[in-house]
Amino acid sequence: MISEFLRPEFRYKLRDALTGSEGDMVKQAHARRDVCMAVEIPLLAKYGYDDSEEAVHQHSMAMASLLHDCPDLVAKNLELARLVNPTMDVDEDAHITAD
Repeated sequence: MISEFLRPEFRYKLRDALTGSEGDMVKQAHARRDVCMAVEIPLLAKYGYDDSEEAVHQHSMAMASLLHDCPDLVAKNLELARLVNPTMDVDEDAHITAD
């Protein structure tokens, strides 16, 4: 999933969606969810999950239950969080500019 979230196409879509939310945190959360789900649903379906938003939630819960036992998963989870929350790491998005 990290490699998909690192793709410029995803980064641009996320940037545009968040910018279009005009600083409204609720709109940003919905925009972030929509952009992420467009990547997560088909990706998880390749690994046997249903092709649905519910499947993404099931996967997230399964991964969350493993976090306390695996430092590598914690690091990857933090990286995912930074990728979908650009304000967490300002330098992360410094390379993304207007098209």
